[in-house]
Amino acid sequence: MEKSKFYFSIFSRRWVDSL
Repeated sequence: MEKSKFYFSIFSRRWVDSL
């Protein structure tokens, strides 16, 4: 589950960068 949160954090950051 911790890994999932880590990936989610990266994905969120990339999404914000895309915006």
